[in-house]
Amino acid sequence: MKHLVLTTILCLVSLIYYSQDSSQGNLDKFKQLKREAAPYSDEGRIASNQTDLEEFIYDLKNNQLSEFEQSVFNYLFSESRCISGRFLEDALNSSPKDPFLIGEAIEFYGMTEQDASLKRMSEIASKMKLLERDASFYNILGSSLTSRDIIFTNGESDTRPLLLAIARKNIKTRVIRIDWLTDRAYYKSLGESGLVTPSFSKPSQFLSDFIALNPNSTVLISSTLDKEIIQNLNSKLYPDRLALSLVSIPSRVNLDFFEENRENILQSIDELSENALQLNYLPLLLDIHNNSPEGLDSQEKQEIRELVMKILKNNGLEKLISNLLD
Repeated sequence: MKHLVLTTILCLVSLIYYSQDSSQGNLDKFKQLKREAAPYSDEGRIASNQTDLEEFIYDLKNNQLSEFEQSVFNYLFSESRCISGRFLEDALNSSPKDPFLIGEAIEFYGMTEQDASLKRMSEIASKMKLLERDASFYNILGSSLTSRDIIFTNGESDTRPLLLAIARKNIKTRVIRIDWLTDRAYYKSLGESGLVTPSFSKPSQFLSDFIALNPNSTVLISSTLDKEIIQNLNSKLYPDRLALSLVSIPSRVNLDFFEENRENILQSIDELSENALQLNYLPLLLDIHNNSPEGLDSQEKQEIRELVMKILKNNGLEKLISNLLD
């Protein structure tokens, strides 16, 4: 029962999509349509206005574009962004402070594991105060990851701040945005790096197979992953620090993580009081509270209980308290 309710909690998490301003007309229009379109999912869901975006892209390809716009769209609409970075870098050279391009560059350098360039983008993003709204959560998540971890993310709004957090930490953790797997060059690069890559049809099936085929890696799933993918995994999920895993870990590990990051977690929950992202702390907190690992005293358990209740109340989910807490 509690597993079903926890899955429901994960499915309630709504991602915040970032919008930034730019002066280029066609690029502005593209960004507007892209922001308005719900994320596409290979699990069967498609954006309600996906047709508008596709028609705009078609018109762009048949219109004369400026040199800057041509570079941008050569990158965005290439068959493989993984090997088309020169177009993005040409556009960045023309407009180095464009927030949209900086966001794209963060993903490109993360995707291609160009650590020095990603670090440079993270410094630019910090100076421009980009991607800061949810930074407290992703900074804590990023600080928990190691070079042995591989974490799958959902889209722009969780991949980019996590890549920034990892770049600032200077630890090489592989982040895989789920739709990068449809990029053939990127998919091929995973196999060339030593990972075993199953065929890609549905993300949920790929994740299950990938985890089984790569036992020497700690494969994690971001709790912000698309709800349809989570529902279709057909496997129990276990909290692993601030991420999820198909393999259980001792609750004591999660307790140690909480104690090491207590102040940052408490501060982050307060900062995210009006943001559903704070729901992503629930798997960790519930695992500690309900399993009562050795070393958890009654005062600390009560503190965690109050945090869970606070998060649920902030999100109008008070009715779930009795179902979630032992």
